Amino acid sequence: MIAGPASNAPLRPGERVELTIENLAPFCADTPRMTDNANDEPVDAFDVVWVQGDRRTVIDVVQPTDGSPFTVDITVPADAAAGAASILIGTAALPVEVAAAR
Repeated sequence: MIAGPASNAPLRPGERVELTIENLAPFCADTPRMTDNANDEPVDAFDVVWVQGDRRTVIDVVQPTDGSPFTVDITVPADAAAGAASILIGTAALPVEVAAAR
């Protein structure tokens, strides 16, 4: 699970945002384990991906944990367009809105 700012206010390009991430582990009992497919080893890092339209940009990398919550600061891409976007980590997605430029 990914949680963003409590206010749910639109994000601005270049803004730093704190995300809370829970249940990020290379595998758990009720879902298939995440593997790198090349050698079927558990994943040792997850990309934090900004998705907007057809564009996918890796904005950070986080390490899996035992599932305990942790925080990570990310920066909204400076060239993010106004409108809907998502932040993906593993199989979790956080929908966000980008504010129009002033």
